[in-house]
Amino acid sequence: MSSPPLAALLRSLAGLTLLAGSGCTYSALSTPPAAALESAPRTVVTSGATLLLEAQLLRDFRPPAPAEGQPLTAVMRLITQDGSLPPANLLIEAVFIVFDGAVWASRVSEVRETDDGRTEYVVEGGPRWSPGTQVDVVARVLPRGGQAFLLRAPDQQVQSTN
Repeated sequence: MSSPPLAALLRSLAGLTLLAGSGCTYSALSTPPAAALESAPRTVVTSGATLLLEAQLLRDFRPPAPAEGQPLTAVMRLITQDGSLPPANLLIEAVFIVFDGAVWASRVSEVRETDDGRTEYVVEGGPRWSPGTQVDVVARVLPRGGQAFLLRAPDQQVQSTN
């Protein structure tokens, strides 16, 4: 059973289609151009907190994975500059990963709460870029009742699990 904050977050995700058309800069289905993503800010101040995006990019090569490995999985977290919990009214609703001018876009496929009360956002089924590849990860963050904004974690490296 989901905890109350996670349940509220999942309800917010379920209503995303309605929210996305109500004044957001980009709708839930559109992908900003690579140049706009690459110039997205690394930090954003909202609700008195300075936010950053933390990203982990993984490719699984462990058996029974195929020889070419599993597609890219990315796990993102909103973190604050001072280490406090980010505002509870925020959620990541889409992720864009930029490599060499190409953009891979995905909606969040899983939202999970960690033991320390933080929220992780997972996207799966990404490109099969080689481990060691450097990419920019950009999240479209949606404040409940507010305007969506982009937040970028530049120069993230695709890791391998083997």
